[in-house]
Amino acid sequence: MKNPPSNVTFCPMLWGHKHVNSFRKHVLNNPNAEQNSGKCVMAMNEVNQKGQADMSVGDACSLMREYIMPLKQDHDFYVISPSTTSAPSGKRWMNNFRKECSDVWSKIDAMSVHYYDTNVTAFKEYVQDWHETYNKPIWVTEYACQNFNGGKQCSDLETFIFQKEMSTWFDRQSFVEAYAPFGVMQQMQGVNPNNQMTSNGSPNILFDAIASR
Repeated sequence: MKNPPSNVTFCPMLWGHKHVNSFRKHVLNNPNAEQNSGKCVMAMNEVNQKGQADMSVGDACSLMREYIMPLKQDHDFYVISPSTTSAPSGKRWMNNFRKECSDVWSKIDAMSVHYYDTNVTAFKEYVQDWHETYNKPIWVTEYACQNFNGGKQCSDLETFIFQKEMSTWFDRQSFVEAYAPFGVMQQMQGVNPNNQMTSNGSPNILFDAIASR
Protein backbone atom coordinates (compact mmCIF):
# COMPACT_ATOMS: atom_id res chain seq x y z
CA MET A 1 0.00 0.00 0.00
CA LYS A 2 1.04 3.60 -0.58
CA ASN A 3 0.08 4.53 2.99
CA PRO A 4 -0.18 1.34 5.08
CA PRO A 5 -1.99 1.46 8.42
CA SER A 6 0.35 2.31 11.27
CA ASN A 7 -1.04 -0.33 13.63
CA VAL A 8 -0.16 -3.40 11.54
CA THR A 9 2.16 -5.97 13.12
CA PHE A 10 4.73 -7.46 10.77
CA CYS A 11 5.56 -11.13 11.31
CA PRO A 12 8.54 -12.34 9.25
CA MET A 13 8.36 -15.79 7.66
CA LEU A 14 11.04 -18.41 7.12
CA TRP A 15 9.43 -19.21 3.75
CA GLY A 16 11.58 -22.24 2.95
CA HIS A 17 15.07 -23.39 2.05
CA LYS A 18 15.61 -20.77 -0.66
CA HIS A 19 15.14 -17.85 1.75
CA VAL A 20 17.27 -19.10 4.65
CA ASN A 21 20.10 -16.60 4.08
CA SER A 22 17.73 -13.62 4.04
CA PHE A 23 15.93 -14.85 7.15
CA ARG A 24 19.21 -15.37 8.97
CA LYS A 25 20.37 -11.84 8.12
CA HIS A 26 17.19 -9.91 8.81
CA VAL A 27 15.57 -11.90 11.61
CA LEU A 28 17.74 -14.47 13.37
CA ASN A 29 20.82 -12.22 13.49
CA ASN A 30 18.83 -9.01 13.99
CA PRO A 31 15.93 -9.90 16.32
CA ASN A 32 15.66 -6.43 17.83
CA ALA A 33 15.34 -4.59 14.51
CA GLU A 34 12.29 -2.37 14.07
CA GLN A 35 10.68 -4.77 11.59
CA ASN A 36 10.87 -7.52 14.25
CA SER A 37 9.29 -5.45 17.03
CA GLY A 38 6.13 -7.57 16.89
CA LYS A 39 8.15 -10.50 18.27
CA CYS A 40 6.33 -13.02 16.12
CA VAL A 41 7.61 -15.39 13.45
CA MET A 42 5.91 -17.63 10.91
CA ALA A 43 7.32 -21.00 9.87
CA MET A 44 7.47 -22.38 6.34
CA ASN A 45 4.92 -21.78 3.59
CA GLU A 46 2.78 -24.69 2.28
CA VAL A 47 5.21 -27.45 3.14
CA ASN A 48 3.05 -30.09 1.41
CA GLN A 49 2.87 -28.28 -1.95
CA LYS A 50 5.17 -28.53 -4.97
CA GLY A 51 6.27 -25.06 -6.04
CA GLN A 52 5.97 -23.80 -2.47
CA ALA A 53 8.20 -24.76 0.50
CA ASP A 54 7.57 -28.46 -0.29
CA MET A 55 9.64 -30.29 2.33
CA SER A 56 9.66 -33.37 4.49
CA VAL A 57 8.78 -33.33 8.14
CA GLY A 58 12.43 -33.99 8.96
CA ASP A 59 13.65 -31.00 6.94
CA ALA A 60 11.00 -28.74 8.47
CA CYS A 61 11.96 -29.88 11.96
CA SER A 62 15.65 -29.15 11.30
CA LEU A 63 14.95 -25.70 9.85
CA MET A 64 12.79 -24.70 12.79
CA ARG A 65 15.29 -25.98 15.35
CA GLU A 66 18.10 -23.98 13.76
CA TYR A 67 16.40 -20.75 12.72
CA ILE A 68 13.15 -20.31 14.67
CA MET A 69 13.49 -21.96 18.07
CA PRO A 70 16.41 -19.67 19.08
CA LEU A 71 14.08 -16.69 18.53
CA LYS A 72 11.58 -18.32 20.87
CA GLN A 73 14.14 -19.31 23.49
CA ASP A 74 16.31 -16.19 23.53
CA HIS A 75 13.91 -13.41 22.50
CA ASP A 76 10.43 -14.73 23.38
CA PHE A 77 9.10 -14.64 19.82
CA TYR A 78 5.55 -15.94 19.28
CA VAL A 79 5.88 -18.92 16.91
CA ILE A 80 3.35 -19.76 14.20
CA SER A 81 3.40 -23.27 12.74
CA PRO A 82 4.32 -24.21 9.18
CA SER A 83 1.36 -23.78 6.86
CA THR A 84 -0.11 -26.40 4.54
CA THR A 85 -2.64 -26.23 1.75
CA SER A 86 -6.18 -27.35 2.56
CA ALA A 87 -5.70 -30.54 0.50
CA PRO A 88 -5.97 -33.78 2.52
CA SER A 89 -2.18 -34.14 2.37
CA GLY A 90 -1.88 -31.02 4.55
CA LYS A 91 -3.35 -32.57 7.66
CA ARG A 92 -1.44 -35.80 7.11
CA TRP A 93 1.79 -33.78 6.95
CA MET A 94 0.94 -31.89 10.14
CA ASN A 95 0.01 -35.07 12.02
CA ASN A 96 3.41 -36.54 11.14
CA PHE A 97 5.13 -33.31 12.16
CA ARG A 98 3.45 -33.36 15.55
CA LYS A 99 4.50 -36.98 16.06
CA GLU A 100 8.07 -36.82 14.75
CA CYS A 101 9.11 -33.32 15.87
CA SER A 102 7.65 -33.14 19.36
CA ASP A 103 10.34 -30.84 20.79
CA VAL A 104 9.51 -28.13 18.24
CA TRP A 105 5.79 -28.87 18.29
CA SER A 106 5.55 -28.25 22.03
CA LYS A 107 6.90 -24.71 21.57
CA ILE A 108 4.61 -23.68 18.70
CA ASP A 109 2.13 -21.08 19.93
CA ALA A 110 -0.47 -21.12 17.13
CA MET A 111 -1.40 -22.95 13.94
CA SER A 112 -1.30 -21.36 10.49
CA VAL A 113 -4.20 -22.34 8.21
CA HIS A 114 -4.65 -21.75 4.46
CA TYR A 115 -7.96 -22.30 2.67
CA TYR A 116 -9.09 -21.79 -0.91
CA ASP A 117 -12.63 -22.80 -1.85
CA THR A 118 -16.07 -21.28 -2.28
CA ASN A 119 -18.19 -22.73 0.55
CA VAL A 120 -18.24 -20.81 3.84
CA THR A 121 -19.73 -23.71 5.79
CA ALA A 122 -16.92 -26.04 4.73
CA PHE A 123 -14.38 -23.31 5.52
CA LYS A 124 -15.71 -22.80 9.05
CA GLU A 125 -15.73 -26.56 9.66
CA TYR A 126 -12.14 -26.80 8.41
CA VAL A 127 -10.85 -24.08 10.73
CA GLN A 128 -12.74 -25.51 13.71
CA ASP A 129 -11.40 -28.99 12.99
CA TRP A 130 -7.80 -27.76 12.99
CA HIS A 131 -8.31 -26.05 16.33
CA GLU A 132 -9.92 -29.12 17.88
CA THR A 133 -7.32 -31.50 16.42
CA TYR A 134 -4.23 -29.57 17.50
CA ASN A 135 -5.57 -27.65 20.51
CA LYS A 136 -3.78 -24.43 19.60
CA PRO A 137 -5.03 -20.98 18.55
CA ILE A 138 -5.52 -20.44 14.81
CA TRP A 139 -4.07 -17.86 12.44
CA VAL A 140 -5.80 -18.00 9.04
CA THR A 141 -2.92 -16.59 7.03
CA GLU A 142 -4.27 -17.12 3.48
CA TYR A 143 -7.77 -17.59 2.16
CA ALA A 144 -9.97 -16.54 -0.74
CA CYS A 145 -13.21 -17.33 -2.52
CA GLN A 146 -11.28 -19.34 -5.10
CA ASN A 147 -11.93 -22.66 -6.84
CA PHE A 148 -8.73 -24.55 -7.70
CA ASN A 149 -10.63 -27.72 -8.63
CA GLY A 150 -11.94 -26.73 -12.05
CA GLY A 151 -15.34 -25.45 -10.92
CA LYS A 152 -17.01 -22.08 -11.33
CA GLN A 153 -15.33 -19.12 -9.67
CA CYS A 154 -17.15 -16.80 -7.29
CA SER A 155 -18.85 -13.77 -8.77
CA ASP A 156 -18.06 -10.31 -7.40
CA LEU A 157 -21.13 -10.49 -5.14
CA GLU A 158 -20.38 -14.04 -3.98
CA THR A 159 -16.82 -13.03 -3.10
CA PHE A 160 -18.03 -9.99 -1.14
CA ILE A 161 -20.52 -12.12 0.82
CA PHE A 162 -17.88 -14.83 1.41
CA GLN A 163 -15.32 -12.36 2.71
CA LYS A 164 -17.80 -10.51 4.94
CA GLU A 165 -19.27 -13.68 6.43
CA MET A 166 -15.88 -15.21 7.16
CA SER A 167 -14.46 -12.09 8.78
CA THR A 168 -17.56 -11.80 10.97
CA TRP A 169 -17.28 -15.46 11.96
CA PHE A 170 -13.55 -15.21 12.69
CA ASP A 171 -14.14 -12.24 14.99
CA ARG A 172 -16.62 -14.30 16.99
CA GLN A 173 -14.30 -17.28 17.53
CA SER A 174 -12.05 -16.90 20.56
CA PHE A 175 -9.58 -19.42 19.13
CA VAL A 176 -9.00 -17.42 15.93
CA GLU A 177 -6.28 -14.94 16.85
CA ALA A 178 -5.62 -13.49 13.40
CA TYR A 179 -6.77 -13.73 9.80
CA ALA A 180 -5.45 -12.33 6.54
CA PRO A 181 -7.38 -12.64 3.27
CA PHE A 182 -5.51 -13.14 0.01
CA GLY A 183 -4.93 -10.54 -0.77
CA VAL A 184 -3.58 -7.10 -0.16
CA MET A 185 -1.19 -7.12 -3.13
CA GLN A 186 -0.96 -5.91 -6.71
CA GLN A 187 -0.44 -9.37 -8.27
CA MET A 188 -2.97 -12.01 -7.28
CA GLN A 189 -0.85 -14.94 -8.53
CA GLY A 190 -3.68 -16.83 -10.18
CA VAL A 191 -6.25 -16.22 -7.43
CA ASN A 192 -9.67 -14.91 -8.47
CA PRO A 193 -8.96 -11.15 -8.83
CA ASN A 194 -12.22 -10.06 -7.22
CA ASN A 195 -10.62 -11.09 -3.90
CA GLN A 196 -8.11 -8.27 -4.28
CA MET A 197 -8.19 -5.81 -1.37
CA THR A 198 -6.41 -2.88 -3.03
CA SER A 199 -6.79 -0.76 -6.15
CA ASN A 200 -3.82 1.24 -7.41
CA GLY A 201 -2.05 0.80 -4.09
CA SER A 202 -4.94 1.98 -1.91
CA PRO A 203 -7.57 0.06 0.09
CA ASN A 204 -10.69 -0.71 -1.93
CA ILE A 205 -14.31 -1.27 -0.93
CA LEU A 206 -13.72 -4.92 -0.02
CA PHE A 207 -10.81 -4.02 2.27
CA ASP A 208 -12.87 -1.29 3.95
CA ALA A 209 -15.85 -3.62 4.41
CA ILE A 210 -13.69 -5.97 6.51
CA ALA A 211 -11.18 -3.62 8.15
CA SER A 212 -13.70 -1.03 9.29
CA ARG A 213 -15.74 -3.52 11.31
